[in-house]
Order: sequence, then C-alpha cells, then structure tokens
Amino acid sequence: MFAAVFALGVAALTASAAYGAGAQVPIHGSYLGTAAFTSTTTVAFRGTGISSHLGRSTNQGNLVVTGPVNSCPGGLANVNTETFTAANGDTVTLTSHDVACPVAPGVYEGTGHFMVTGGAGRFRDATGQGTLVGHVDLNQGVFSFQFTGTISTPSRGSANGSVAPAPRVPRISAGRVSGAGSRPGTATVMYESGCAIPHRQLCGWEGGTMAEKKAADKATKKADGDAEVLANIAAMPEPDRAIAERLHAIVKANAPVLSPRLWYGMPAYAKDGKVVCFFQSAQKFKTRYATFGFQHEANLDEGAMWPVAFAVRKLTAAEEAKITALVKKAVS
Repeated sequence: MFAAVFALGVAALTASAAYGAGAQVPIHGSYLGTAAFTSTTTVAFRGTGISSHLGRSTNQGNLVVTGPVNSCPGGLANVNTETFTAANGDTVTLTSHDVACPVAPGVYEGTGHFMVTGGAGRFRDATGQGTLVGHVDLNQGVFSFQFTGTISTPSRGSANGSVAPAPRVPRISAGRVSGAGSRPGTATVMYESGCAIPHRQLCGWEGGTMAEKKAADKATKKADGDAEVLANIAAMPEPDRAIAERLHAIVKANAPVLSPRLWYGMPAYAKDGKVVCFFQSAQKFKTRYATFGFQHEANLDEGAMWPVAFAVRKLTAAEEAKITALVKKAVS
C-alpha cells in the first residue's frame, strides 16, 4: 500500500514538473486602464484587455520604482508585477524589469523584459518570458501596455481544479482569406471554436446592440493587430528592435486613432484601414539605416514638395520630438 501511494506521489510531482518546464508557445496581449500612485514610489494598475490563451481578461498590477537610469534623461528603473485573470478564473502573473522614459511631464514610455512567475488553473507552474512596452499618463491616471513572448503550453485544468474548456481566444489567420467580404492580404480572426468575429453573434455574442458589437469587434481587431506588430518587433535584431519599440510607443501615445497592423511584413499604423505610417527594418532590407515613412494618407503637405520618409539610425530625445510632431501632424 505504501509503495503504491509513494508511486502515485512521484508520478504527480513528475507531471507537475513536466508541465512547468513544458514546450513554449507564443503569448501576446494588450491592456489599458487606470493608474494611480499608492505611495511615492509605487503605482497600481487596474485594467482590461485581451491576450492569447486568456481571451478577454482583467489585469491588476503594481509598479515599484527602484531608482534612476542613465539610458534616458529623467528615466526610472522599475519592477512591475501584473496578474491577468481570465473569465474562467485562470491567471497568469508576469514580473518585468522596465525602464520608463519621460516624454512629457508626468507621462512615461516604458520598455522591459518579463518572466512568467506564477499562475493558476491551466497556467499552474507556468514558465515563460518576453518583452513589454507601455505608456502611462500619471496626470490623467491612465495606462496602456502590450506584451509578447512565450509561455509553457497550458494544461486542461481550470482554476477551480476541474477540467474545463479554455475561454474563446482569438486566433490569427494571416494571408489571403477566402469567403464573402474578404480582401487579399488581409487577416481574419477566428475563435478556438471556429467562429469568425463577423458572425460572433452565432457563437454566443452577449453584447446588447449591434453598435456595441461593432465597437467590441473594432477593439478586438486593433488589439490583435497590436499583438502581431509587437511580435514582429520582438523578432527584430538590435538596434532595429529598440528603435521600433520606441516608435511603436510614440505612435500609440500621440496618435491613438491609428491601428497597428502588419503591412508587407513591416510594422505599420493605419486609419480606417489605410496605412498612414510604417517602420522599415534596416536588417530586413539590408540597408545601412532603418526608415520611418509615411503614405499619402498622412497629412504632411507643405507647399509643393515635402519629405515622406526618414532615415533612422538611433533615437534620442531630439529625434523623438521630431517624430512626435510628424505623427501628430499626419493625423491632424
């Protein structure tokens, strides 16, 4: 009897360890909400968003400032811990070490690297890592951030210990999409259950009105495009990755009307489906500098001739100020 119990115990421990060190799968997410000081060196975040494996979910986090940095004037090093909770109670906890750089009084853009440090339900003993970029306006008390990386393959157990289906999570299918209303080169979002977003009411849509549904669909599409762009940026070598991360943060902070998307394999930002600006990696195109460019949709007209593409080898406060002004003008 003792031998049997001992064997079962060993098997359980082995299974748990195997899950914690399991194969890594991609994870990405986008969240926004409120930010408030809880002390002179800590900020609390509360928000909602969407991420792979969790679907629509909430986040609760706390940022602790650890000291100044030299990488940007007025920059602050910090440790940020975020817990994401799915509708079925599953949780994932990330801990990131970030650098926040001021872009205006009380407004910061941050970048960092995270580790998966906890979880519950399907993510018990999960491991993983990746990158995080964010924006916080402490004057308005709001934040937004996106993360992309990997996490150990989720198990089938739910947070309450039972075996339950995972929440419906958007799955990106890129390329040429067939079917009514599709366009070459666009992407469609399919739920794990096989339900397409345009017909989500057939799969249990719980919105009250068609207007609310369209708004939710638009927000989902924007979040999915953001996650795709962040994954693309994360795969870039340095210094392209650092430049692209800062450009992404600048565009999101100063032109929230633009939606991130991939355009010919490049990070781009569109308004009403039309690309306004884009980033071209130096490494991908084998050039000696990266390019930040604008399409004809950008409102940059100045006389009879004006520039629409800019070589970028690095970003300092001066370059960031110029890009900020260009982006604001482009969507004005």
